[in-house]
Amino acid sequence: MTTTRLTMAQALVKFLDNQYVEVDGVQSKFVAGVFTIFGHGNVLGLGQALEQDSGDLVVHQGRNEQGMCHAAMGFAKQHLRRKIYACTSSVGPGAANMLTAAATASANRIPLLLLPGDVYASRQPDPVLQQIEQFHDLSISTNDAFKAVSKFWDRINRPEQLMSAALNAMRVLTDPAETGAVTLALPQDVQGEAYDYPDSFLQKRVHRIDRRPATEAMLADAVSLLRGKRKPLLICGGGVRYSGAAAELQAFAERFDIPFTETQAGKSAIVSAHPLNMGGIGETGSLAANTLAREADLIIGVGTRYSDFTTGSKSLFQNPDVQFLNLNVGAFDVQKLDGVRGAEVTGGATQHIQVLPRPQDMAASGATIASISDALKNNGSLVPAGSIEEKGKTLSLQIGSPVDSLDAIKGLPLSGARGAATIGSVADVSLAEDARTSITRTNGKETLAVSVTKKPEGDTVGISHAVKDAIPQLEAELGSNAKFTPVFDQAPFIEKSIKDLTTEGLLGLGFAVAVILLFLLSVRSTLVTAVSIPLSLLITFIGLSATGYSLNILTLGALTIAIGRVVDDSIVVIENIKRHLSYGEAKITAILTSIREVAGAITASTLTTVAVFLPIAFVAGLAGELFRPFALTVTIALVSSLLVSLTIVPVLAYWFLRSPADKAGGYVSEASARETAAKAHEAEQRSFLQRGYLPVLTKTQRHPVITLVAAVLVLGGTAAMSPLLATDLLGRSGENSMTVKQALPAGTSLAEGSAAAIKVEKALRGIDGIKDVQVTTGNAPTGFSALQSTGAANSTFTVVTEEKASQGKLQDTVRSELAKISGAGKITVGSQQGGFGTTSTVDITLKAARSDDLRTASDAMVKAMDGVPGSTEVSTNLAASQPVVQVKVDRAKATAAGLNEQQVAGVLASTISPVPAGTVRIGTNDYPVRIGEGTRFTSIDAVRDLKLPTARGPVPLSSIASVEQTDVPVSITASNGQRTARVSVTPSGGNLGAVSTEVQTRLKNVQLPPGVTAEIGGATTQQAESFGQLGLALLAAIAIVYVIMVAAFKSLVQPLILLVSIPFAATGAIALLLVTGVPLGLPSLIGMLMLVGIVVTNAIVLIDLINQYRQPRNGEPGMSVADAITHGARQRLRPILMTALATVFALTPMALGLTGGGGFISQPLAIVVIGGLISSTALTLILVPVLYRLVEGRRERKALQKADGGRPAHGRRAQPAPAETVDARPDGQFDADEPDEAPALRN
Repeated sequence: MTTTRLTMAQALVKFLDNQYVEVDGVQSKFVAGVFTIFGHGNVLGLGQALEQDSGDLVVHQGRNEQGMCHAAMGFAKQHLRRKIYACTSSVGPGAANMLTAAATASANRIPLLLLPGDVYASRQPDPVLQQIEQFHDLSISTNDAFKAVSKFWDRINRPEQLMSAALNAMRVLTDPAETGAVTLALPQDVQGEAYDYPDSFLQKRVHRIDRRPATEAMLADAVSLLRGKRKPLLICGGGVRYSGAAAELQAFAERFDIPFTETQAGKSAIVSAHPLNMGGIGETGSLAANTLAREADLIIGVGTRYSDFTTGSKSLFQNPDVQFLNLNVGAFDVQKLDGVRGAEVTGGATQHIQVLPRPQDMAASGATIASISDALKNNGSLVPAGSIEEKGKTLSLQIGSPVDSLDAIKGLPLSGARGAATIGSVADVSLAEDARTSITRTNGKETLAVSVTKKPEGDTVGISHAVKDAIPQLEAELGSNAKFTPVFDQAPFIEKSIKDLTTEGLLGLGFAVAVILLFLLSVRSTLVTAVSIPLSLLITFIGLSATGYSLNILTLGALTIAIGRVVDDSIVVIENIKRHLSYGEAKITAILTSIREVAGAITASTLTTVAVFLPIAFVAGLAGELFRPFALTVTIALVSSLLVSLTIVPVLAYWFLRSPADKAGGYVSEASARETAAKAHEAEQRSFLQRGYLPVLTKTQRHPVITLVAAVLVLGGTAAMSPLLATDLLGRSGENSMTVKQALPAGTSLAEGSAAAIKVEKALRGIDGIKDVQVTTGNAPTGFSALQSTGAANSTFTVVTEEKASQGKLQDTVRSELAKISGAGKITVGSQQGGFGTTSTVDITLKAARSDDLRTASDAMVKAMDGVPGSTEVSTNLAASQPVVQVKVDRAKATAAGLNEQQVAGVLASTISPVPAGTVRIGTNDYPVRIGEGTRFTSIDAVRDLKLPTARGPVPLSSIASVEQTDVPVSITASNGQRTARVSVTPSGGNLGAVSTEVQTRLKNVQLPPGVTAEIGGATTQQAESFGQLGLALLAAIAIVYVIMVAAFKSLVQPLILLVSIPFAATGAIALLLVTGVPLGLPSLIGMLMLVGIVVTNAIVLIDLINQYRQPRNGEPGMSVADAITHGARQRLRPILMTALATVFALTPMALGLTGGGGFISQPLAIVVIGGLISSTALTLILVPVLYRLVEGRRERKALQKADGGRPAHGRRAQPAPAETVDARPDGQFDADEPDEAPALRN
């Protein structure tokens, strides 16, 4: 390797002088010169190098740093980014003056090379003149500000670093997609340091700027989009100028008469006087351009960045159907606006241009099929040939004229033919219909199927309404009594579900308010409590808007579920306030005391419920995606209800609730207060609730063992009920359509398949509950029907049912009716789709190395799975074989005859089928051209007798090849090199779990050939994964709840007592699922998860008050455990029942499905919550006090024994205080030795 010793600055100058670019084979010098403003930062380095030997670089002395950079940008832009000027300045304010220009260059994709001087790398002379010192970081200089506005930035702290930095700088400067400002900071001392640079670094270097053609798929999407648009508009951006594509753009616009507009960077690409040039677009655009932009249904952006000036901050394109087709070398720019989406039409007849040669005329003129094909292929192309100057105008030059009509085709001359023959003189040219590959009928009539596919972010309901609104106009335009029938539309189901959920939510709200009124017997108290519901929902709406979630089935279902829960905190608060007011306390005292008593409890209870939904945010797969917005909605609603209950509800209570003190004029004596409190306590004890609950509480406290045994028996019963539950992942709620598939033997013609489909269609239309029937027979080429078509021998029926029809019963009816049809092939009935990315079948995937083994295994598996209880059918995707005529060429005989396999295949193809000869565009349609009709053979012998031309004369095909009929598979599937097949078992009802279990049992007994493996999947795997994910979430929720309660109660044992409520919640949930016949699925498991947080709420409120009663207050000792349990349970009985029943009744309309809808989530979730809440509430009021007394009573006895020196405790604290003893009388009444007094009233 040879080297040259140069300073870093000298090497940089020599490197820049040897940089070239090549575009379309033309090379040119890239760096034309350098703009300089010298100072101490660059004069002795770069300045010396330019003075000594600048080569071919032109050096200009600048006067203003920003001005010289703008001049360099203008130079690069005018030279189409193929020539640049470098700019150098000193360090400090001089370099900072170039920042604005750097930002402009990067924003507009203009190459700009900046070479600012920098502080000394050695740092010894610091600070030099005008150096800005960074006290916190000595490695920073003014040049670091260029990082944010440069496409490439580097600081060269050693001379050898120049090589990698300079090469990368050139990479960016010559990249049409990534170009912009490039900054190389040059420390003053390093500029003058010498180094042995390799000569290869300093030699001529050519950077090729290549064009990046679109892929076939991109072109296909673009063509498809262009065909369906009526008002296209071109936007000519700067990329048109820089790529030299102005002539092509002009030719395209003129060819299809498409108007075009210009961005600021695209101006002058095409002369402004061009009749199709509408001028500028956007904020600085013309009226004509912006008017067309607002009406355009297709925007073709060519080389534009779609800046805010161009798009009017994306407000310019107002056509609701507007779509964008973007051509840009930069992927970032091409994806700025929406991509291709469209509508597909299937079922219609397609056409082609048919050229039928006349043998006599062909022979007379000496024309051949090849000469006709060549004439079609070699004419009709428009070839751009650059531009010319004409009277000061630049005009594009193009060669050729289009072939755009049948007459133009007929007039094409044939080369090598006699008598100036043309295609029309030797052949008939006409438009002919293609052979049909599919037939689509709707309600018995042949139809066109129009499939409208929305964009991912599109509003399904809004698009559905827009399409339906356009139908009358389309029918009028088409005439001939044209009629559109919507067959598959998701919008009605969405709208009905939202309406039903809203109705059920309002009914639940009314039920919850009625329960509160029944318990409180006060309109004022009820209204104060109920106000928390709309306020909480309002805050939830704000939260949903802030997080970007819309009001859909999931979020609305969550709001409906939350209605009964958000009122719970307010019930506890208002009930406690009302109780204290009844004791005769002053209003402000009663409110403050009540809030102090319950604030901790309701905060902890709300946080536990919120914490339950936290794990859902981390659940993967279907469960997480489906219920994440649901969980967020419930979380926001519950937190909102807590805030409302602790802030707004107490204020409203102060304004609207009345107390005995108010009636007495605001002053109540102590004696009067005690008398009022005594009367209130006596009234509480004689209430219906207390008379029914206290005897049960007393007996269970006296007989804890019996209580615990009964609880264990209940848990045992719960475990025994679990296997009886049916399981189904998402259920069938919300379906309004089904799919019927008809399979006929392979090789069945389209006509025969259509005739068989008509039989099924007639049977379907005669069944009550079916609204519309659409059938596609054969292969639909595109659109929605293409997703379902499976071959000419098969038909797919989309059956739309009446809204109120029972899907399960209707599918059973359809199966029984279709089974009566003879000769209709194999018919299967299933749901329209699994929904939410799920599948509705239990699949078994078979893998084998050999096709024979796979077929044997598939047949054995189908036979083993036939008759699985709860299933409707068993099918395999292992395609049946179909008969074909196989031609096997004897290579030796073919060679002897002067032929090969390819020639034989060509003769056969041209004889049997028409010869393709490209495409011709007539109007806006592209038509394939086919020469000849082909020969129709009626027997295999006729194929054998086909004559093949050879040098020694024609020979029959049978002399060089065998022609036999054989069976071949229609299709072959493989995975990792192994042949695969899928056997599917379709469940009939809602017990997917039972079907999966039976399939797994039978799978173990199937004898498979050696080397064949079987793996179960489909709905079974999806259900197992989803259930497993939610099971982990359930455990995580319990752990989180325990941690929160440990923090709230500062005890490790008491939270365990509260968690006892959770398993008993499953008792009621499972029992109610069994009674209602609802299967256990994702919604039910989410309900179980929700119960974890809800059921511990009542236990928290109860235990918290018991703990408060045991604490000393106002100099008075705390109550004993027994007394605290009695008082706490008695005081919390009403709020616990109120909150539980309010939630139950709020969810009742949803659980009953009163509207007939309710969505696929809300009903099973509501059933689980209702059942679990009923059982857990009953056990909270009975079992939790028993467990609390067993645990805390033992601790109390130990503490008293320790205080009495180890003697058994017989003191006051060990037994209930006489003044607070409550005994039950046989008549159900209760006596107290003296009035009951709550700790809150002690002085």
